[in-house]
Amino acid sequence: MKTSDSSGTWSTDQNRNCVWMEAGMIAYKQCDLEFDCDSCSLDDVMRRQSAVADEPPLSSLHSDHAAEGAGADETPSRRFERQLEEFFQPLGAVQLPDDRLYHRCHMWVKDEGDSSATIGIDHVGAYFLQPVVSVVLPQTPSKIESKSPCTWLVLREGTIALRSAIRGIATEANAILVDRPYLLLDDPYDSGWMLKVSRGAEKKREGELLSAAEFSPIYLKEIGVLKDRFAASFRRAQPVVGATMHDGGEPVRTVQEVLGKKKYFELINRIFLKA
Repeated sequence: MKTSDSSGTWSTDQNRNCVWMEAGMIAYKQCDLEFDCDSCSLDDVMRRQSAVADEPPLSSLHSDHAAEGAGADETPSRRFERQLEEFFQPLGAVQLPDDRLYHRCHMWVKDEGDSSATIGIDHVGAYFLQPVVSVVLPQTPSKIESKSPCTWLVLREGTIALRSAIRGIATEANAILVDRPYLLLDDPYDSGWMLKVSRGAEKKREGELLSAAEFSPIYLKEIGVLKDRFAASFRRAQPVVGATMHDGGEPVRTVQEVLGKKKYFELINRIFLKA
């Protein structure tokens, strides 16, 4: 497996398979790209084929930030500032469940009272990744390491690796996510759980796991930094638009549309590289 540690140094794990093999969608593929999925033509084809035209409605924090009430003389910059505020505002209103611990890589760990734990993605990570095309879960049982990829989310723009906050043996994967991947993002703290992990001697609290009270100010600061990056990206490549139109056609309704899906993906991908 080609993975990156916190310093950005790459290492190789010979046991890694193509994510599409892990998902059970192909029998075998030898990778000669060192698992650089962004450069893989097969990955591009598989993501396109997996995309569905009619996705189920989301019950998440997301809303349709239309330009209702915007003045006709609103400038593109002012419009985007308002959209940013509307886009980020719901995140600060969510209370983290206090029955679990959290990691800076936006994963949570819930102790199940024995030698096992349940892990999943927090609502911050889930918020920025909608919509997801498919979820690639590891085979079980299998060994997972702290800070190493344990689940992959396939988006139309690329693949995001979610890193485990603990080490142990993944004994059960949430199979319902294969058919209903949106649950991982719509209900991240309940039905969208990812893996059950047997921790054995590792049951003790790892030093990098934080309580809800400890993690809340960290993630609030992080979303502030991300909002600033969104604004800076817009200023660097501000499109020439009219008062209410992005390209002279339909009104721009989302931050993603203004930034462009590729740039948006690059920006949010950074928050999952911290380990």
